[in-house]
Amino acid sequence: MFTTGLNDSRVDSWQPAKAAARMQALPSPNPVLLRVEGEGGHGIGATRKQGDALQADIAAFLFWRAGLPGWQPVPPRR
Repeated sequence: MFTTGLNDSRVDSWQPAKAAARMQALPSPNPVLLRVEGEGGHGIGATRKQGDALQADIAAFLFWRAGLPGWQPVPPRR
């Protein structure tokens, strides 16, 4: 999972996007996600709400990929 902010003054947002694209092009069954914060920056430039949302997304991704019960996708009902 890559994360970036469009208002990041330290890392241009295209750099994580380019890295994610390269990883997605590899023959791997593992998902590669890119999370883009439209109004956020680099840590200090983010609000508390944005930071909390980022940490929640990272934790959810890690729990999902670790296979923890309750964090797995629910198959659609037929």
